[in-house]
Amino acid sequence: RNLSLMPLFAAFAVVIVITACKKHEKTAITKELKAAKPKWIIPDTSEITDPEQAKLIKYGRSLIVNTSYYFGPKGVIAHKSNGLNCQNCHLNAGTRLDGNNFSVTAVGYPRFKERSGSVETIVKKVEDCFERSLNGSRIDSNSREMKAFVAYLKWIGKNVKKGTKPAGS
Repeated sequence: RNLSLMPLFAAFAVVIVITACKKHEKTAITKELKAAKPKWIIPDTSEITDPEQAKLIKYGRSLIVNTSYYFGPKGVIAHKSNGLNCQNCHLNAGTRLDGNNFSVTAVGYPRFKERSGSVETIVKKVEDCFERSLNGSRIDSNSREMKAFVAYLKWIGKNVKKGTKPAGS
């Protein structure tokens, strides 16, 4: 009677062993991939030596954090967006790991985009965010605000090498 259950117990034991091995293998591969990815070092504003550049970068961060204040339905600069802030999608002004951060934004442009069928710049990326994500309209590509957005995006990703993707990006 007990012998009739033996194949069932053996099959159960095999399933447990295979599952444990796969889990161990997956963990080992995940650790290996994480070790291979560079760490993103978020720059410190105290590193900015040029006072004018510092103002522009800090203004860019303020625009990311307070987009609605500047460009929302009651924006102090213009009505260009739906009232969301950039950091609603890009957490902590685009600096949070695994938070849709800006680590690779600057080194990722210019690049070919399937949607438009053309090579796009970082300025075009910001314009697309205003039009699509913020359900609004473009800001002037030559404005101080666009220059601040671009300065911030370039500064925030300054420690990332082209062709790399830091962990958490």
